[in-house]
Amino acid sequence: MLADFFAPASRPGLDERWGLRAAGGRAPLARARLAPVELHLPRAVAGLAHQALIRAVTSALRAARPDLRLVWIADRGFARLNLFQFLAQVGVDFCIRVDAQTKIAWRGKKFLLSDLAIPPGQVLWLEGIIYRPEGRGIGVNLLVRWPKGRKQAREPWYVVTSLESPQQALAYYRRRMRIEEGFRDGKQRLGLRQAAVSTVERMARLVAGLVLATLVLALVGLLGLPAGFRRAVVARGKGSWLWLALQLLEQAKPPELGQALKVAAHLGGLR
Repeated sequence: MLADFFAPASRPGLDERWGLRAAGGRAPLARARLAPVELHLPRAVAGLAHQALIRAVTSALRAARPDLRLVWIADRGFARLNLFQFLAQVGVDFCIRVDAQTKIAWRGKKFLLSDLAIPPGQVLWLEGIIYRPEGRGIGVNLLVRWPKGRKQAREPWYVVTSLESPQQALAYYRRRMRIEEGFRDGKQRLGLRQAAVSTVERMARLVAGLVLATLVLALVGLLGLPAGFRRAVVARGKGSWLWLALQLLEQAKPPELGQALKVAAHLGGLR
């Protein structure tokens, strides 16, 4: 899930940046990547578990920031009518990819998404489609895009969304790749792969700690690095903010680390 920390009326143009951003050298949190949660549950109870997780996260974030706009970004494994209906019920926007064999209704006609033929590199936007019209469908918008590049996709993206424009839907859905990186960060770099928890409550505490750790590392890696540190530790490329923050934790002496945390908190708008 992506939490957009701008009030809807004042939100600037969407871009490809993510995580924490300092505007004018000093700003509150702009957008925060929430740590992804991966639960291996039987399909019969997975839907209820996802709804409980969404409700808990939504309640917690809105208690702290009522002006939040929350957007649920997911791949085809989450393309379920009851999930779309639940997200609409709790007021969470969504961008969820669906399968090409999904049936929709639009302007009085029913057809499969695979029937919407577009050439590579093009975008199609349909407003007010009915998802799963054979039952109790839901009215949503549809983004169809066939990315073109060196690694061209085998088929277009079919993204069902509650967002108001193709520009918004595309900008948010592209962040899915960054969320996938969050899985790798948590598993490989922050030790989540070695964690063994047996209850939902323990998983919730573990994820809460992971979110806090990610927040601190993001502040340090994006805003608190000492002058010249990046050049000293990166042989080629730029180095991700997470890798740089972990390098600082391993190499810096306590006074330097304390100063980095103070600078990062100040620039991040925290007190």
